[in-house]
Amino acid sequence: LDPVILITGGGALLATLLGLADDILHVRATFRLVCVIAITLGMTAFGERVEALGLWPGVMIQLPLAVAIAGSVLWLVVVINAVNFMDGANGLAMGMAAIAALGFAICAGFIGAWTLALLSISVAGALAGFLVWNIPGKLFVGDAGAYFTGAILGGLSLEFVRQRPDLLFVPPMLLLPFLSDVLMTLAWRSMHGKKLFVAHRDHTYQIAMKAGLRHWQVALVHAFWALNAAVVGVASTILGGQM
Repeated sequence: LDPVILITGGGALLATLLGLADDILHVRATFRLVCVIAITLGMTAFGERVEALGLWPGVMIQLPLAVAIAGSVLWLVVVINAVNFMDGANGLAMGMAAIAALGFAICAGFIGAWTLALLSISVAGALAGFLVWNIPGKLFVGDAGAYFTGAILGGLSLEFVRQRPDLLFVPPMLLLPFLSDVLMTLAWRSMHGKKLFVAHRDHTYQIAMKAGLRHWQVALVHAFWALNAAVVGVASTILGGQM
C-alpha cells in the first residue's frame, strides 16, 4: 500500500478509537487533547509532514526537522478539533467535509497526485452517503466520526503540500469554513476570559440556531460557504500549476 494511505489511515483509525472512547466514557477534554497530540506526533514522525514551504514563486524554504514536525502536528491538531467542534448540526460538519474532500480530489488530480486524489474522492463519496442519513437526523458521527474525518482531512492537507509546497495556501482555503469559525470563536472566548477547554455554545452556527434557524438552513449556508472555498482552492491549484 502507498505510505499516504497507511500513515493517514492509521492515524485516522487511532483518532476514531479516541473519539469512540469519548462517546462511551466521556473522556476529559485535556486528556483527549494530549492523546490527539500523541497521535498526530506519530503521524508526522512516520513521514506525514511538510518539510518545505513555497511562500512565493521561486522562493522555497526548507524547514528544520523539529519545525516541520511541530508545524505539522499543530496543523493536524487544529483540523481534527475544528471538525469536531463544528459537528453540532445535522449535515453541517460532514457536508463541509464532503465538499472539502471533493475539492482535494480535484486539486490532487490537477497536480498528478493520483493516490491522493483516489483517497480524497473515496472520503467524499463515503461522506455523501452518510449525509443521506445525517441531514434528516437519523444518523450521527459522534466524536469517533468527527475525529476520523478531521484526521483524514488533515493528513490529505499535509500530503498535498508535501508534494506541492508552492501550493501551500490551497488546503487552508479548502478548509476555511472550519478554520475561520473555530479560530474566531476561540479568539473571542480568549478575549473575554472564558475557558477554552470547556463545552460552550459560542460558535456562529450555534448562535444561528439559537436565533431560530433550523439545522438544514444552517447546514445549507455553510455548504455554500464550503463550495465557494472549494472553487477558489481548485482555481488556485489550476493557476498555480501554470506558473
